[in-house]
Amino acid sequence: MIATPPTIALLASPGFRRSENSPLAALLTVLAPFLSHVCPAKLVAMRPTYDAAQAAGFLTDYPGWDVLPPWEEGSIATVAARLVEGQIDWVIYLADPGDLISLFPESIALKRQCVVHGRPFLATVRAAAEWCLLHWIEHDPVSAAQHLCRLGDNAAAECLPSATALALVAHDTRKAAMLTYVETWFPLLDQFRLRLSTGTTGGLLNGALPERLGTVTDDMRAQVARQAARLEGKPGPWTVPYLSGPKGGDAQIADRVLREPGATILFFEDPHVAREHEADIQLLERIARLNTYQNACLHDPATAHRWAELWTQALNAGLAPKLKI
Repeated sequence: MIATPPTIALLASPGFRRSENSPLAALLTVLAPFLSHVCPAKLVAMRPTYDAAQAAGFLTDYPGWDVLPPWEEGSIATVAARLVEGQIDWVIYLADPGDLISLFPESIALKRQCVVHGRPFLATVRAAAEWCLLHWIEHDPVSAAQHLCRLGDNAAAECLPSATALALVAHDTRKAAMLTYVETWFPLLDQFRLRLSTGTTGGLLNGALPERLGTVTDDMRAQVARQAARLEGKPGPWTVPYLSGPKGGDAQIADRVLREPGATILFFEDPHVAREHEADIQLLERIARLNTYQNACLHDPATAHRWAELWTQALNAGLAPKLKI
């Protein structure tokens, strides 16, 4: 069991919770055994999400529910405030890309506060399920092995790094953090079948200093030199660079994600500055949500580091974050 279980906010757009085959129901097939075996977490949910879970027969006797009023009564703002106050650790928000609620100020503020405070904001079934299952492997690999796929199982193959694409995007104030991230987790990231980046970030990750950055710090120059040394002898660019974000790179990657099922987007966002290409940023995130069962998007360095740590532990344990079916 996890010594100090997290408090998880569980939200789902109306279109993602209405049927017995809904994305919410699919997530609960993962969440229910995870809570039962290793993580008796507190679940903070709005009344419609709670009612949908009960109607689908999931966690009907679970004692950890904290039920809030519907969003029309301001509950998304309540969740955001609790997160700021340290009372919520993870946010699972199964956001229907066609649902305008996900574009309301309170929804955007909730995601922003997750980025500010380094809390995971998990907006697709795959992102949330993977996050839970990776924690299961970390805390109890013995029981996880009974329920999860092993690396050699055919069912696991589609979710492994070697079979999937990874997008690496960082705003200017987060580019040094991205370089540090890649340096820390290079053995894992190097396993991905395909890596994609916006232009300036891609240049740095390919071991060059793009002119657009102008003057750079000595530390960044050294980081780029070390990256270039790691890539020496490797064929082709390590990551496929598109245009820079303000010139349309986010839109280009969004289009590529449509053709790359199972893509993971690591977007190191700066929540403290105005972004002239905000619409492109939201486009990339919404495109990731179009295939909620296969794509994932993580938004801040703290969550990305934890994700890489958990994936590394899972691979070392010989397990994949996918339930046996």
